[in-house]
Amino acid sequence: MSASWPPVRIDNPAYMIYTSGSTGKPKGVVVTHSGLANLAAERREHYQITPDARFLHTASPSFDMAVGEMISALSAAATLVIVPVTTIGGDDLAELLDSQRVTHALITPAVLSTIAPHDHEHLRVLGVGGEAVSAELVDRWQPGRTMLNGYGPTEATDISTVADLEAGQPVTVGKPVRGFRTLILDTRLRPVPIGTPGELYVAGPALARGYHNQHILTATRFIADPHGDPGQRMYRTGDIAAWTAELTIEYRGRIDSQVKIRGHRIELGEIDAALHAHPDVDVAMALGKRTPSGDTALVAYVVPAPGTAPEAGHVIAFVSEFLPRHMIPSAVVFIDKVPTTPTGKVDEKALPAPDFASKIVYREPSTLSEIAVARAFSEVLEIADIGADDNFFELGGNSLSAIRVVTKLRASLAREIPLQWLMTEPTPASIAIRVDSGQESSGALDVVFPIRTTGDRPPVFFVHPIVGLAWSYAGLAPYIDSATPMYGIQTPAVSSADPLPESIEFTAARYLEEVRKIQPEGPYHFAGWSLGGVIAHSMAVLLQAAGESVDSLVMLDSFAHAAEDGEGSDADDDADMGLEFAHAMGELTSEDVGRLVFAARHNDTLMQAHQPGIFDGDVLYFTAALDDPWLNRGVDSWRAYVSGDIVNHPVECTHWDITSPAALETVGPLMSHNLERIRRMS
Repeated sequence: MSASWPPVRIDNPAYMIYTSGSTGKPKGVVVTHSGLANLAAERREHYQITPDARFLHTASPSFDMAVGEMISALSAAATLVIVPVTTIGGDDLAELLDSQRVTHALITPAVLSTIAPHDHEHLRVLGVGGEAVSAELVDRWQPGRTMLNGYGPTEATDISTVADLEAGQPVTVGKPVRGFRTLILDTRLRPVPIGTPGELYVAGPALARGYHNQHILTATRFIADPHGDPGQRMYRTGDIAAWTAELTIEYRGRIDSQVKIRGHRIELGEIDAALHAHPDVDVAMALGKRTPSGDTALVAYVVPAPGTAPEAGHVIAFVSEFLPRHMIPSAVVFIDKVPTTPTGKVDEKALPAPDFASKIVYREPSTLSEIAVARAFSEVLEIADIGADDNFFELGGNSLSAIRVVTKLRASLAREIPLQWLMTEPTPASIAIRVDSGQESSGALDVVFPIRTTGDRPPVFFVHPIVGLAWSYAGLAPYIDSATPMYGIQTPAVSSADPLPESIEFTAARYLEEVRKIQPEGPYHFAGWSLGGVIAHSMAVLLQAAGESVDSLVMLDSFAHAAEDGEGSDADDDADMGLEFAHAMGELTSEDVGRLVFAARHNDTLMQAHQPGIFDGDVLYFTAALDDPWLNRGVDSWRAYVSGDIVNHPVECTHWDITSPAALETVGPLMSHNLERIRRMS
């Protein structure tokens, strides 16, 4: 009597494959027949696989790409060309592509970078995946063939999105393939606006069932889909992504391994592209590596072009022509080839450790002040032999470690050292000059508060919030390109005996007198937090009425009208909170505090009667998301007073925390990117 087996259903397991993922602990992913059938159909259609195709099989059986290679060929009655285990890449793999007349191949970027494109006349469709692909690699390989970028975790049956790549075009991971939906959500599982980074989720019938015998892990990664039908699930990938204007998906890196340098979220692909532009560079990649002090610094790993011997200093100088300061590698490490794992991905553990020693010619600190500053740098960064001309941030420092330096200097030098000094001129020599000259925090209470006075680009003017001081904007200095001067605009209540202006428009006109002393003509750039956004808007309107150009206007949680019906907070409370922050940055006398509180009440009265004009341009807006979960209250208040677009970015903070170091990690890079975009367009 023959055994009776139950029927196989489409949602039954088809196979299980172990993956370590980002935790390093193996977990068995249970993939269904539905997912496998979906993958086969997608590959036949999108990858144009026909019975005459010859599909390369190069992936290790432990890599889910191996399943994709086999099902791609066999489901279409095509030929599967199996690569010998001794062939990893390079000339051997290139020769096999030609001798075996391979028409279709899936190759990881790390392996593909070891092969010269040449002709490979039979290769019609080239797929890449498994890790991020650089624009330079696309430029080398796409012409003459179809090149596709497949993205998908093992939990999504190998692939969930595909992009059709073209040389000279931005690299994305494309759009969802059949059997999937993709969502990019914030931390509250709400869809993010176009261009705003969020976590990427995938949903649909082709998802895996979960992890074998790991029910808690399955429940934390395969969660209920709040945007789907009842009972539907979505998988949280742990990847950061953003929608492009064309509604394709741009990969931004991993949540658990994001590269963040001095608050900037770094797009490593941009650094790779700059490195590859060097004539003596064959293969290059940038990574974030830990410095001895535990901070993260950028390291460039470079395979020199045959017959060349580039120097690290020359490579850094070359990319400095293309990249802002925060994206310039702190070290360059030359290697013979890129090491790979058995699955063909970059083996980061096999890369040699970088040398974070300063690339500046060492000059021993000579004065007592230089020695004190260099010692503070050394203790905080845990790097010996700091030179007088070494840049704190280029050695791996960031805004948080800068605060530790300032604290040490205040104790060792027994005097006030403004954080502004370290943010804008971060070398022992430059700080020592200010210390030895007896310079105090000059201009701290003047109408113009100088944050950075050097640079050949148009400056950015930051208008004070209701408290009247612009000190908090100094935290943006590491984010804004060093060629851009930065000035705070403050209330004249403390520094002048003149009566305060009697309207927001008069206030704006008063501040423009100071602005035009520094910059007589446009284009102008303004930014303002809270009340500062209102005044900055009025300044921009007045300048446009006078025929001047205003290229950018940035608002940080600013409202066009005074708070009503209990919304917002009282001016006295706002001033008290702001002055608490001011005390953390420096000292104020009781008389100073009294004048600032008086000015805050005065400005609150002016807001009650203010009617904004119309600004002819776009606005970059930042919403304090913890105060406005719908992310629209502030933006909507400006719709009638801005003729262009208002691009809104949520910041996970309250109104009074929006210039805190944590919040500026979001605000700073986006503001910097906006300025760079405008500069390129002008």
